[in-house]
Amino acid sequence: MTAQEDPQTQETEPHGAADPEPQAPGPHTDWKAEARKWEQRAKENSAARKELDEIKRERMTETERMAAEAKDATARAEAAEAELERMRADAKRASDAAEVAAEFGIPANLLTQPDREAMVEQAKAIREYAGGVPAAPVFGRDGAKPATRHRKTPKDEFDEWFDSQI
Repeated sequence: MTAQEDPQTQETEPHGAADPEPQAPGPHTDWKAEARKWEQRAKENSAARKELDEIKRERMTETERMAAEAKDATARAEAAEAELERMRADAKRASDAAEVAAEFGIPANLLTQPDREAMVEQAKAIREYAGGVPAAPVFGRDGAKPATRHRKTPKDEFDEWFDSQI
């Protein structure tokens, strides 16, 4: 008996023909074609997964189906509660930052600490650091027109020379 005739030595895929082993990309690989190939496989796998889920759901008893739905609903509710808590914490932090910023007269976006006490300490340090620094840049000639330097181009120089020769 050869290896092809022996049913124990033959390997078959449970869903049909075996795909060839993926090979390492060569120097002239068509990346778009590779991407399309893997995208198509992902779509096929997604469709197969949905079909398998439907078959499993059809085979479930009513009690099992209700238990699975309750488990899914519980998981979604827990995720929603966690998201709500995160959003509340973010809102509280933003509110604290706005209050501390207003109290110390600094921008709220400079406060990076997570709790109010730490923000107050950070605001004190920022205010102390910025105490000697003016709030806006100071220019020596405020309000005066800046001096304009007009550089002469070679054409301008030639025109001046030509006018002086006439």
